[in-house]
Amino acid sequence: MKHFVNVLVFAVLSFAATSCKKNIITYYTTGITLANYNNAGPYIQAATGSSVNDSAYVIRINYISDQTAFYAVDNEDTYEPGNKPTSILITSLQNFDSLHPAGVSLNEYFINGPGMNSTAEDVVNNFLDTKDFYPTHEPDDLWLMKPPSSPGFYRFVIEMHFDDGVNARDTTSAITFIP
Repeated sequence: MKHFVNVLVFAVLSFAATSCKKNIITYYTTGITLANYNNAGPYIQAATGSSVNDSAYVIRINYISDQTAFYAVDNEDTYEPGNKPTSILITSLQNFDSLHPAGVSLNEYFINGPGMNSTAEDVVNNFLDTKDFYPTHEPDDLWLMKPPSSPGFYRFVIEMHFDDGVNARDTTSAITFIP
């Protein structure tokens, strides 16, 4: 009888352990959308209006996936990216400074998030670090660390390439930098 009870307990525990396993849903990034943000206050927020202090400018990259239409917190499933970025390129549609005319990489002037030792390429390198219950990658923030040589109107383009051939690209709305 003791052997039967042990087998029964083992069977129940095995069933409980396997029935609690979350489903893994693979999502694929299909595009990006960009937004202008302002880091001048106590916390980062969407840039209101068409201007921002040039030392507080942030570009937010929002990701679009094949699961974006189902965007909701889902504790029942685990989401994993099916593709990952291989490169990122940040450019301006205007001349940024004497070394960076329109269309030249500005990656060296941006960092990913508030980490002073981070780089724009950390968007690519740390892409898999996301919560597992969202059906798309969490937004990334690119902080401008060097203002342009002259204040004024700017638009930025970000292009990302993914390992499955997806090329995602978007352009920010116009923003005026104020020193």
